[in-house]
Amino acid sequence: MADMVEMVVDSVRLSLMTSEGVIVLREKTGERFLPIFVTRSMADGITASLNDIVTIQPSSWNLIINSLKGLNAKIVRTEIVRLADDIYYGNIVAGSDGNLKNIDARSSDAIAVAVCAHIPILVSSDVMDVAGIVRELDIRTLPLQGVEPPPSPKQEADEKYLSLYKDFLKNLDWGDSEKNDKDDDKDNP
Repeated sequence: MADMVEMVVDSVRLSLMTSEGVIVLREKTGERFLPIFVTRSMADGITASLNDIVTIQPSSWNLIINSLKGLNAKIVRTEIVRLADDIYYGNIVAGSDGNLKNIDARSSDAIAVAVCAHIPILVSSDVMDVAGIVRELDIRTLPLQGVEPPPSPKQEADEKYLSLYKDFLKNLDWGDSEKNDKDDDKDNP
């Protein structure tokens, strides 16, 4: 087994642009995340499994779990072992009497099996090096200990843009409002 990183399901989300699901895995002891796009129905199914919602008909991953149990095999872990052409390749690792076998699986099915069977999800270090991401920290939310953070380039641009309007409004001749009211009364008998 190559170097593997243990992951947990951080969240299941929907892409507003495509209505696809996104499973976001997070390193169990680290800062990296791994987003995996799945079908909307798979995202819904994994969300149901995470919330222990039982469906009327078994899902494909429940079928996998029940079949392996029926064969007296124990599911040990699931793995995402490779990424090629934007496709993640997974395994379900199961066996009996210490004889483990890798069962080829879609990464989404492997994750769903892990969620339902409460077993570890492992991802190859190579996959994490290529596709793992670290969430950017927003310096505005960090504890500042009495120090103001420097303005971001966007904030500086916004301030420069707004300063044009502030200068315009400051230099605008508003006139005397009482005088303008009296002049209006003369025009309207």
